[in-house]
Amino acid sequence: MLTILPATEVDYRAMPNLWGGRTPNPYPEEQPVDRYAEGFAAIAGILEALKKEGRFEIYLLHRHFDVHPGEALLETYDPKEGAWDLQVLSTEELFTERYCPAAFKFVAPSKALGLTFLDQSLVAPLDNSDTECLRQIGEVLHQLKLSEVLGISSTHREQGRGSLQRFIESSTTPLSARRERSVPVERFPESKIATFTHYRRVKGQWVATLSCYGDGDH
Repeated sequence: MLTILPATEVDYRAMPNLWGGRTPNPYPEEQPVDRYAEGFAAIAGILEALKKEGRFEIYLLHRHFDVHPGEALLETYDPKEGAWDLQVLSTEELFTERYCPAAFKFVAPSKALGLTFLDQSLVAPLDNSDTECLRQIGEVLHQLKLSEVLGISSTHREQGRGSLQRFIESSTTPLSARRERSVPVERFPESKIATFTHYRRVKGQWVATLSCYGDGDH
């Protein structure tokens, strides 16, 4: 059985920062799919066996910005811009039946933290088969000592596009200080992409679906 708890401000602060700040970037230039090949292969086996390749993708754990006590991260979709926004919301507002967790860090083989949340109109709530899949992934990540590096995210970024498209998350988008925006990668020069942070299993191959780009406390 898998237990899922909301992440606290301490949990968020402990995650790596890809662009400087208190917690340095531990990821070298080598892309995660190559550096952590054993973990990617093990997760691929679980997703394929349980037929969850279209439900979950690998998430490179990293911190976006400070989250204060009583806050969590909510991801929303802007259909006009075709973009996804990540912002803070009070836990009193968030932890209702309207929202469900969409990204996970495994702090024990059968215990996960909910890192980001979504309105249920944007992602299906977890069912028993989903939690069993996550439990198996959590066990494998702890066995391989990769639970501080790799997490899991739902494959929810399908709004407004008929086929798989890669997004890029940027702290330089002119939003408020504690918001992130993910937009189609075509809006940014390829040379500025630093690290792939999300990978989805497509036709037996890992495909990068989200990249990290920015110059601040990302």
